[in-house]
Amino acid sequence: SVISILLAKLLLASLSFSQVTLVVILSTIVGLLPDVDLPRTELRIIISLIIAAFAFLWFDSLSLEAILFVFATSSLVYVLPTKHREVTHTVRFCLVSSMLATILILVMLSLSLTLYTTRIFIVVFASCFSHLLLDNEVKL
Repeated sequence: SVISILLAKLLLASLSFSQVTLVVILSTIVGLLPDVDLPRTELRIIISLIIAAFAFLWFDSLSLEAILFVFATSSLVYVLPTKHREVTHTVRFCLVSSMLATILILVMLSLSLTLYTTRIFIVVFASCFSHLLLDNEVKL
């Protein structure tokens, strides 16, 4: 999203281009997450595939643990019975998904808990929260 790009350029200028690109891509995905509750959305399939890709990268192999993790998380995302613009359109959802994405980014970039933690979180959270603002559906 445009907000992710602008904030990343402003807050993460000392990171490499590839590191900033990863932050922007993942924050854009988190910015789309509030619509994962749509009943007939391809976003659920896309999120499931992204989870699978990250899991296989994380586990470094096609192990039983990786397969079980992918099956469990993808199933949860794909069959999640939610009403549109309810749970996923809350500030709490944005906070939790942004925290998880920030941890994932720190692990993927091999960054310890540093100054970048807060900055990456701001970029990711702004992407998700801007979705709520644009939908005019900001709930706690």
